[in-house]
Amino acid sequence: MNIHKLSPKTQIGYIRAVAKLDNFLKHSPARPTPEELRQFQIVLA
Repeated sequence: MNIHKLSPKTQIGYIRAVAKLDNFLKHSPARPTPEELRQFQIVLA
């Protein structure tokens, strides 16, 4: 993230978002299915 010159606040926001996805999926967020992502978006709404 430093290579892309993201601010520290942006980096923290991205890390929090991935942590939320990880908690939702109950497995590594490296390869979520399209259906899992859709369900996650519904939960966030």
